[in-house]
Amino acid sequence: MARSDVPVLTDPLNYDPVEHGPPYIPVREDIRPMKTAMVKTAVKAMVDREAAAVGQEIEQLFTHFLSDYGQAGSAELAVLLAALRAEALIHQAHHWGTKGPQFYGDHQLYDRVYSEVFGMVDGLAERAVGSGQVVLVHPLLQVHHMSGFAKSFYRDAPVVPSPEEMALLSLRAVLRFLVLLNMAYAALETKGGLSHGTDNLLQGLADDHEKLVYLLKQRTSADEVRTASTKPSLSDPAWKA
Repeated sequence: MARSDVPVLTDPLNYDPVEHGPPYIPVREDIRPMKTAMVKTAVKAMVDREAAAVGQEIEQLFTHFLSDYGQAGSAELAVLLAALRAEALIHQAHHWGTKGPQFYGDHQLYDRVYSEVFGMVDGLAERAVGSGQVVLVHPLLQVHHMSGFAKSFYRDAPVVPSPEEMALLSLRAVLRFLVLLNMAYAALETKGGLSHGTDNLLQGLADDHEKLVYLLKQRTSADEVRTASTKPSLSDPAWKA
């Protein structure tokens, strides 16, 4: 632990009072842009690797679920909404189920993550309904699509993940949401469906999720990140249905 009488110059997202000790001193403004750029570059690389691994699967879900809305405009937002809600449920389950020596820190971590993701849901849903298509938030379609994304985000996870696996699974869920977000954004842009408000909303979702990647990454090691797609194993075939 750092001495409590030594000021710490660090980024707020990377500040740990247990490790660094008080007091907290914000980074200088000339350092912050460089740090932000480095984080964005690192997150983009992680998303690109996830897209290379599971992009085809995510794209198939995206295309299939879009067809459920027929000719409804802005259906991409509805599919994205279902994925966002599925992601939030995963983080919330980890908040409830975490255990072990790092219980308190993990419990607080997942509380913050799932609260932030649930906080993004309403804005996206209202943007979808604002397009004039109430069917985009139809509960039965949403539940069906949420189930599909939850299975993709949580596929091959153990029935009872370890605390370390929970961190990897939450990180994987955030990365896969970003993969889908890139697809939805590109699809809306191609068909001219990106209004200024929708563009801002989706960019905000991307920025917020990049911060979550950075936050969850602190709970994992660099070598563990890629194993998030393959490390957990599951023997119960019912979970793969």
